[in-house]
Amino acid sequence: MRHLWSRDATSSNVYRHMQTEEKRWTREAIQELTALSQFQDLAHASQENPVVSDHVERLVGTPLGASHCTLLTLALSTLPTPGEIESGSFDDFEARWQRLADFLTTQQLKYKTLHLLHGLTISGQEEIELEPGLTIDRLTNRDIEQAMGLGLIKPALPSSYPLSILSESQLYAIKSSIQLPKVTSPPDGSADGDPKAVEAAFRQLAQGNEAAERVFHCMSLLTGDRIGLAGTMTTADSWLPLGSGVHFTSSPTPSSIPPKWPVDCSEAERLKDIWSRLKRPENKAILLPIRRLSFASQRKLDQDRMLDLFIAAESFYLTEIGSKDKGELKYRLAIRAAAWFDKEITEWTKRDVFKHMKTGYDLRSTIAHGGECRPKDIKIGEEQTSLSEFASTTEQILRAALIKAINRSDGPIHWDDLVIPE
Repeated sequence: MRHLWSRDATSSNVYRHMQTEEKRWTREAIQELTALSQFQDLAHASQENPVVSDHVERLVGTPLGASHCTLLTLALSTLPTPGEIESGSFDDFEARWQRLADFLTTQQLKYKTLHLLHGLTISGQEEIELEPGLTIDRLTNRDIEQAMGLGLIKPALPSSYPLSILSESQLYAIKSSIQLPKVTSPPDGSADGDPKAVEAAFRQLAQGNEAAERVFHCMSLLTGDRIGLAGTMTTADSWLPLGSGVHFTSSPTPSSIPPKWPVDCSEAERLKDIWSRLKRPENKAILLPIRRLSFASQRKLDQDRMLDLFIAAESFYLTEIGSKDKGELKYRLAIRAAAWFDKEITEWTKRDVFKHMKTGYDLRSTIAHGGECRPKDIKIGEEQTSLSEFASTTEQILRAALIKAINRSDGPIHWDDLVIPE
């Protein structure tokens, strides 16, 4: 018996927790199948075919993992299971045959990693393609069922209840995919894997994941609304398990994040434009402040938000300050923020930004040294406010400043020239 989540036929967002009995080929049925003269003919033909023979009685996979492949494995991949025969649901023999042919002839196999999102919906298009192998897309039914089984997508109802209605904002992911070389070797392990190939495969997988994380940080940059990562799930995109199974990690992001950021066609184009600009060499230094701004947007505690925000601010506004040139950092940061300010908050002046960032720097120092911020010190302009509201305003200033920096096309920012022009 298997316990799994399965989409309900009545609605695309309703999933039921089901207990199903998997009907597999019995040992007796397999013995009868392999005893058939047709199967013996197939075995003889496979020995004569170099493509097929290179897969039979071999370990087949990639440097990340492999599975023992037999002639029976290949044959059963095209045949209906006993359950499909009983239900009459088998109607895609040609598709399975083509899948097998593609598997035998390909020189590369695909791995995909899903970075499951909370708080995002897409309208007006099926997916957002940022570059080959990197998209933001709706999860397939199989992806959703697998993620629910692993606990990465949390059911809205208590776990004891066998039904869950998922929010539309739980059904999207950043998808990164890589192609790895297909390898075959004897099943006795006499041909050990190449350590360099294994290292290169893990490096390639890590690079794909890093790119997906940068996409998430870009998304956090573009919206002041909260989105989150529920976790990641990496699988080989192959009918043969490849010995690697499913690798997954969960994130501490709470499942109660509301659907905050609906991405329409114009927002999608804006995201693609920011992504393409960030890949330019001159924008490499701006990745750190964007990442810290993204971290800040995920924090539950306002004190943690302030620390991340001012790490972002220092890494942007004080980017060229050396270890021997650390005098008056608060003043430099504040005056540079004011000089760079470009009416992101319409009713504010540069002087308002200067005062705000000086106040914020003092609050950040108090928090970083284990102190408590006094309510009377937390002000926006002359009005006393909450630390949460102060952090949100700081985030707004930083977000607009970073987007302005990404969009510029005339090289690095010369802060001294900006503050004191010729």
